Amino acid sequence: MRGVSDSKHLLFLFAGLLIPVFLMALDVTLAEIYQYNPEGSLHTDGMVTVDLFKSLLSKNIGQPIHFSLTESADPPKSILEAAALSSEESRDILMYGFVKITDRYYDLEIKLYDSKAGKIQKVFYAKNSRDEYEILISTISDRIMEYFCKMTGIPQEKKEAAKEYGVLAGETGLGYWFSFEPWRHPLMGIGSLHASGSLTPVSPLFTGGIFSFSLSYGISLEYAPGMNREGYESFFFHTLRFGLPVTLSARWYSRNRVILQVTPGLQLDILVQDRLYGNTVTEKSGAFSLSGALGYEYIFGGNNFSLGGMMRFHTAFYTDVLFTLEPALYVRYRLTRKRSEP
Repeated sequence: MRGVSDSKHLLFLFAGLLIPVFLMALDVTLAEIYQYNPEGSLHTDGMVTVDLFKSLLSKNIGQPIHFSLTESADPPKSILEAAALSSEESRDILMYGFVKITDRYYDLEIKLYDSKAGKIQKVFYAKNSRDEYEILISTISDRIMEYFCKMTGIPQEKKEAAKEYGVLAGETGLGYWFSFEPWRHPLMGIGSLHASGSLTPVSPLFTGGIFSFSLSYGISLEYAPGMNREGYESFFFHTLRFGLPVTLSARWYSRNRVILQVTPGLQLDILVQDRLYGNTVTEKSGAFSLSGALGYEYIFGGNNFSLGGMMRFHTAFYTDVLFTLEPALYVRYRLTRKRSEP
């Protein structure tokens, strides 16, 4: 008899633990989202509804929330239609709304209708350009989940960000350089052209707040011609730099990227001088070089192409150390993009 009594106590204890969970559980239904295109030039379908539903399911980790879709394929366009649909299908919480699609942007609005209270409890907004559809869906699903997590009182468990492996990229750019003492008076820059290739083993390497950080390794080549200043005998100065850049980058809000770069390498300088009373003289010299760069780039749609600007610092370790400063503009293109979802 004592064993039966203990079993009953355990059963009541187990039930007592489950009751609060069921009381907190939320049944949330997503209705078909009304899509319209005022310009009449684009075909629209139910992609937003399906993609938003999938995004909510993927982010519903450890939450007592049950997401479902309505049986009706007709999107409610007003609170009266939302109330009628909730009553017809016995839905407690109904999300409905619209997305305006133009050839330039998406404008998405989702309303949360509480059938018991008979009113709209919350409205969620998101607006992004046409090349940022994934960001649009992710942004509004994040806002919806944040709201429901406050309702349940359970912090949201976040999935690890998707990573990319073995990303190859190419970069080329133009700049202008000038030197410091003791080279500043005889030598002036004409311009520079650089090209490089890089490999990012894994991206992001780690995250912090809104920032995601990556580390890449590469090989670079630069040509930077110069010439004499006024008052000095005529000459041309040709610089070739071979380097192995190591780049730490920080990316935020999907389109912005800041880079910090260190490049050890070799510098070869060739001076060609036309002497007034003699033959043309060519002198060659080389030295270990160390370069640094700080830059910003904006990433365009598709995440493969970016345009940026940087300030570069070069040091060639001759007996009289040659310091040069070089502002530059560059374009960068990601050649491969291998993604692995967590």
